[in-house]
Amino acid sequence: MIRLTPSDLTGSVHDGLLDAVHDRWFDLEAVRYQPDAGEFALRFGDRKTGPFDHELRIHGVADYRVDDRAHIQVYDLNEIVFDQEKRRILLRSAFPLEIALSVSEDWELLCDT
Repeated sequence: MIRLTPSDLTGSVHDGLLDAVHDRWFDLEAVRYQPDAGEFALRFGDRKTGPFDHELRIHGVADYRVDDRAHIQVYDLNEIVFDQEKRRILLRSAFPLEIALSVSEDWELLCDT
């Protein structure tokens, strides 16, 4: 299990997360957001056809938006960007897709791999 908080954003921890999720696949329609709990969850897996048996979960999410230009439903995870000044986490695919999460100051990211 990988756990990241704002104070954990060092190169090695961030690299470990990227190694765990890079080029893994997820179904955009299966993304879950619970506004009352402030929780965003994305299930991912090794193959484009599934199973999506791993989960990336982020606590402290105020809202999120999806910029989906490819409209293909299943995407790969390519990059995770942490913007502490704007309090955003960006999940990007190699396809034209970006998920922008607005997060609290004390957000927490959990990833089971």
